[in-house]
Amino acid sequence: MDRLLPFLFAVLAAALPAVLLLSPILAGEASFLLFHDAQEQTYAWWQSLAMAWHDGYLPLWDSHLYGGRSFVGEIQTAVFYPLTWLWLVLFSQPDGMPRLAIEGLIALHFSIASATMYGLLRHWGLGRSASLFGALCYALMGSVAERAPAQPNIFAGLCWLPLALWLTSRHLQNGRQRWAAAAGAVIGLQVLSGHAQPAFHTALLCGALCLFWHVREQSAWKARLLATLRPAWPMLALLLLVALPQWLLTVEYLSDVYRWVGGEAPIAPGESVPRKVFLHRYTFAPLDFLSLIDPWRIRVDDANTLHLGVLGAALALWVAFSPGALSGLSLLQRHALCLRWVALFACLAMLGHLTPVGDVLRKLPLAGQIRELGRYGILIHVALCVFAAAGLHRLLSEPDAGSRRAAWIAAVALAVLGVIGYASGWLTPSAQRSLIVATVVLALAGWRPAPRLLVAVAAIAAALFAAHLYRPLAAPDVAGKTLPEVAFAPIPLLAPVQAEFGRARIFIDDNTGLPKNYASVNQLQSRAGHSATMYRPYFDFLSLDWSLHSEVNDLLNIRYVLTREQLDLPLFGVDEQRGLRLYARPSAYPRVFLASRFRNAERAASAPDGFALEHYDDHELRFSLRLDAADTVVVSELDYPGWCAEVDGAPVPIRRARLAERDTPLRAIDLAAGEHRVRMRYRPFARWLGRCGRS
Repeated sequence: MDRLLPFLFAVLAAALPAVLLLSPILAGEASFLLFHDAQEQTYAWWQSLAMAWHDGYLPLWDSHLYGGRSFVGEIQTAVFYPLTWLWLVLFSQPDGMPRLAIEGLIALHFSIASATMYGLLRHWGLGRSASLFGALCYALMGSVAERAPAQPNIFAGLCWLPLALWLTSRHLQNGRQRWAAAAGAVIGLQVLSGHAQPAFHTALLCGALCLFWHVREQSAWKARLLATLRPAWPMLALLLLVALPQWLLTVEYLSDVYRWVGGEAPIAPGESVPRKVFLHRYTFAPLDFLSLIDPWRIRVDDANTLHLGVLGAALALWVAFSPGALSGLSLLQRHALCLRWVALFACLAMLGHLTPVGDVLRKLPLAGQIRELGRYGILIHVALCVFAAAGLHRLLSEPDAGSRRAAWIAAVALAVLGVIGYASGWLTPSAQRSLIVATVVLALAGWRPAPRLLVAVAAIAAALFAAHLYRPLAAPDVAGKTLPEVAFAPIPLLAPVQAEFGRARIFIDDNTGLPKNYASVNQLQSRAGHSATMYRPYFDFLSLDWSLHSEVNDLLNIRYVLTREQLDLPLFGVDEQRGLRLYARPSAYPRVFLASRFRNAERAASAPDGFALEHYDDHELRFSLRLDAADTVVVSELDYPGWCAEVDGAPVPIRRARLAERDTPLRAIDLAAGEHRVRMRYRPFARWLGRCGRS
């Protein structure tokens, strides 16, 4: 039995979160994919990934939105994440990725979060029951759990955070650099999973662990600094190596984009996040810290809630303010001061303009781009979950009179709080239930005859009960909401437009009520979409004239308009049930046209003589044409580094099209008279190797 126990607890740590969350999802009662970002981004991107995978390539470029854009540039699509590849192999279908498969991957990450935190707590000397308790608190509540339905890509990165801490702690314990390198590899994996923010917060925590460890080990500041920097090199090297493909394409993309960070206008490349946005948007008000007790009443902006169950909060606060509670846990004692200071720093940062910490962070090179100060709450969540597990460990290992007295005092305090909350009506029913359960467990822990096994079972049951109450915030109920497969359902009216994929684009009016990334799922090509960034040359081009009848739309091959309004355009079709109207724009230029025909009223809308589109997908475009005289061929696709061209098998340069006095972000190549076959491919890595345009 002693041999089975470690395995059993590890299995419980990994399995319980998935079982708890998948049950209502499989029953059709809940979903992770109901909120805006989860549908517009995660669900839509997975459909693009699956369809491209079945067409034989991993998408680096997206031809559906914005006249074409870098699919991996924003990181969030997680194209290079190993679990993305595994899911594509196991579940992808020619028409996309089933929603339940995406839900299953998110649920798997809850298991990863719990299992990695369980391993970290066991490494720091905590007992199995206490470690399981802390792991469940970390994975199933607070800023980790609520991030899953809000931004699943950020959530995936947070699930790997405890593993990086465990590897860093191993390095500090034995001094071997390979553990620091392994921690860097995990942080690189966080980047690949879909966002740089979890990697930044994890690196901050790992660096703080190293600094506080060596401050205690070394007497001179120079020695402390050098010892702290020693693991930084292998950590940074592996981080960059693991995430290298992502970094290369992201740095290239983000160097010339506008970012939408919550202000009225986007910020240009190199600009700082406006102070008003950085210090006032998505920060914490002092009252928000009460979400630790009642997250159902105190809803924090952008899923930055602090909560790990009332029992977990009580145990965590006891340990945080009682250094003696960690006696017997030598390794954790060495890290406890670091966790306390990191949690304090996070509290001050989250308060935004109410403290000077936010202003300091805004001026730092990397921290200044992490615009949502409320997300520093993950640092508090880690510390509180560790302290909660340590508190339960103390109650279970060798409880003395002091710990039993502390349990009784906490139970009485919670009982009084419960009575006041119930009488005043301030506490929600869910908070009252969680508080009652916590009071019972603490009273049981303070009762001397109570078997420790009973206390352990009660504490774990209390964590699961708190997670059950919290579940609608982590996996929201479907009732009254629209599932993504319904929001993105095909519309028969658009079938003719879908048949012209690669030949015509559509403008989808916001008044249609369709998701902004509807085109990604339904094989359409729209002028815009939903993302946090937009390539600057494209946005500047759109900004020349936003009107529907603009020459900008003509050059972008916007041949159709979907709207609810009545327009002065030829009506192509009507969907009476949805109230949608599809119009044609006869003035649109074809996808491929000749510069000599620009603004030629008679010939502008016609493709070159002998034009034939031979192949079109995200990464490759092939067509043939015949020219009576030398001319410039304009392709209404976004010109972007990494696109390579061949004409009749020979590489040719692509330049940005200039038509009369108008600069455009479109591709142009110069061709001589005669018949030609043109091939354009997106080959960003080949370009850096000097092989752009070669077979």
